[in-house]
Amino acid sequence: MSNAMRLGFGWRRISQFTARSTALIASRNLMSPAALKPTTSNATTRLLALPQKTSFVSQVRLMSTDPDCVEEIQDRVMNVLNLYDKIDPQKLTMGSHFMKDLGLDSLDHVEIIVAIENDFAHEIPDNQAELLLTPQEIVEYLCDEFDIDS
Repeated sequence: MSNAMRLGFGWRRISQFTARSTALIASRNLMSPAALKPTTSNATTRLLALPQKTSFVSQVRLMSTDPDCVEEIQDRVMNVLNLYDKIDPQKLTMGSHFMKDLGLDSLDHVEIIVAIENDFAHEIPDNQAELLLTPQEIVEYLCDEFDIDS
């Protein structure tokens, strides 16, 4: 008795599953279609499929280019901060202090700095990051780093 029969699956159900999974696997290019053809013997369906090529998913990171003006930096900084779930967008202004006005802690501050670094593809040294406690300070720092007059 086959494993499929012991599990209580009927012949029709196995055939439907095999056809769907064969099409899905072939459409994702994980295996060659020739290796996916089921063979029939003794009223059971077996899928003889061995991976013939390895498929890797590569990630592409899309970043914006260096900013051209102060307004662009302000927009991008405020966008990053508005996307942060612990910040209330109605309380957020350019002069909002992260700890005093927005109620964030030091870990939240580090996460914000990392998000800004990722968005601008620019590393902010730890000694400078500790001093950036408002969106305006971040904007001024980035303007200095990108040589943009504020």
